[in-house]
Amino acid sequence: MANRNLATWDDKESAKLNEYVQLSLDMWVNDPNGGSHLDNFADLFNETIYIKILSHKIKFQDIAEIEIKQQLVKAALRKLKSSGKHGIKNFQNILNQEVETYLNWPVDKYYVLCPLNLSQESLSRNGSFTVKGVKLLVRDWWYVDKHFSMNDFITDIEKRFELWGNERPSKENIRRTFMYYFTPIIILADGRTFTEAFKKANEAFHLFRSLLNLSVDTRGSIYRFRTRVPLPQPSGTIWPPSVYAIFNEKGDYRQFFYNLEKYPDYTSNKIDLKKIIETRKLIGRLSHATGDQDTLSLMAEAFAKYGDALDATEWRLAFLTFWQIFELITLQSTDESSMGTAIKRVNSLLAKDQIAQDLLQAVNKTRNDLVHRGQFPENSGEEQVKLIKRLVESVLGAMLFHIKVLKTKGILRSFYEQVDLVEGSLLNQERAIKYILRQKQTKRKPSKAKRPRS
Repeated sequence: MANRNLATWDDKESAKLNEYVQLSLDMWVNDPNGGSHLDNFADLFNETIYIKILSHKIKFQDIAEIEIKQQLVKAALRKLKSSGKHGIKNFQNILNQEVETYLNWPVDKYYVLCPLNLSQESLSRNGSFTVKGVKLLVRDWWYVDKHFSMNDFITDIEKRFELWGNERPSKENIRRTFMYYFTPIIILADGRTFTEAFKKANEAFHLFRSLLNLSVDTRGSIYRFRTRVPLPQPSGTIWPPSVYAIFNEKGDYRQFFYNLEKYPDYTSNKIDLKKIIETRKLIGRLSHATGDQDTLSLMAEAFAKYGDALDATEWRLAFLTFWQIFELITLQSTDESSMGTAIKRVNSLLAKDQIAQDLLQAVNKTRNDLVHRGQFPENSGEEQVKLIKRLVESVLGAMLFHIKVLKTKGILRSFYEQVDLVEGSLLNQERAIKYILRQKQTKRKPSKAKRPRS
């Protein structure tokens, strides 16, 4: 039995959890050889529902990824069924063992190859970038061929493309695509599994690519007259790669990850040194974040969300993802979300830009029609995305200006609450706050002991 409670829940939830555990167990029948099988294969999705609910209600120590939680719950249910000793307490004991085993898995180091849709020439003089503590090494394909088993990686891609039912590309075409349109970014990441290491590396790579797009992409302000409705495509210039590779510390190929989104043909992108310097400076600013409550951490999350919106090829999804940045920046992305409050707070950030404020009202109407009525102007979808993209970039720029003073989420929240007060009310609050602070400081001062009378 595990020595620590690594998977716990509120006592008031025990009866409900026990019910879902029992529902899951009833679907499975033990085999004579010690295994188990579904009594009715159609119940498989119902079990997925139960596992999702259990994983949500259980508190796991040192595990945040929902996929890992669900895998551990599923494994515990299988072992509980085989043991024959059912009940919520036995389930918790087995789940604790599964969590402890997972947390004790050895952590290995892996090299993650992240192809960047940017010419080698653009980054030739920039050896590395450090994003959120993760070092991204800029290399060339000669270096990658020398230090990593690229042939094995390319051979694997060739086979898998055939299995996916797509036209099978030749190894030469795969290699040519990498060399013409991508620069290899190498990231050393650790993890208990390939997936865990890749997730750490890709989080930094995605933020890096988002910031590059922010510096180079000016298409949001350009209107192109078209004779027909264009096909949706990413709003950004630097697109995500279609595949990534994982190598061990020795450079041996282990696995590849692929992007589910299908993109049109890649193009060769270049970026001048000035934009690279701007990106490096912004990365440097974000690196000063000291914790989750730091406004810089909020900004890093917003820039990553900006990258998500740029990568979307469906206009409705891109539009709503851009809108989520408003909710995030205004601290309205949780259960307390209020659209009216979000609009009001965005306006406070755009106080000196009347055009942006008026555009926000118009964009909000498009958002409401989409969310509440399912209506979206498909014929001008590209235009709608560019309008909200331009607005988001204005808000991000305003936040970078204010962040010098609004350094924590607490200070930012106070700013939002006070910014619309008239000057007289602000002065009254200032006097009251100063008085309270003086009172608290007086209480902290040690009082002098009185001398006894003789």
